[in-house]
Amino acid sequence: MEATMRLRGVVAVGLLCSLAWCCRWRERPSPTPVQRARAVPAGARLQSPTPFARTLREAQEWRLRAREAVKRQMDAQDTGASEFVDGMAGEALRRELMARDQGGDLRRARAAARKAESLARSRSEAYRVAALLVLLECAAGHHRQELQEAFKLLRLQPHGGDPNALKILQHATLCSGQLRLRHQLTLLINEQQARHRETTRGSSTRRPGRPVWQAAG
Repeated sequence: MEATMRLRGVVAVGLLCSLAWCCRWRERPSPTPVQRARAVPAGARLQSPTPFARTLREAQEWRLRAREAVKRQMDAQDTGASEFVDGMAGEALRRELMARDQGGDLRRARAAARKAESLARSRSEAYRVAALLVLLECAAGHHRQELQEAFKLLRLQPHGGDPNALKILQHATLCSGQLRLRHQLTLLINEQQARHRETTRGSSTRRPGRPVWQAAG
């Protein structure tokens, strides 16, 4: 009798647990489209990357490896003073090590980026390559090429404009020692910003000025 009662209790507990699980399952929300998409194997929902995309990705990965290699070299420097690797001194050391390119990763990144440039088939793709080449040429210490890529980036920028393109060109003029051009560019940028402020206040009806890259040329 006692054993029968014990068995009934076990069965009752099991039924209660089953009922609670069923209630939780019914209350579970249906998966979102994003969750359903993640459940699909990647190969079934993603198209194969284009040769341009693969090559650009390769260049980006080589650049990342070059930066990581420089970081390891800086960490290994026996300076005896932490402030040596901070601030302007640290930035100068980083630039020197990057341009030295001891492992050749930066050189491989530049080669892959140039290949991606030849594979670009649209204005958007050419813009993405130019944005990467500006960084790579600057890191390599090739500042004249950096300036050329910065102007190219400005010409290729989207129709809505990209404020970063002006900042990149401004930096390239500093790196290449084009101080007069940098001064002219700064004046043009300030004028453009003032015109933008007037436009946002709704108090300006003037025709837009010439594009910065035309005026700077």
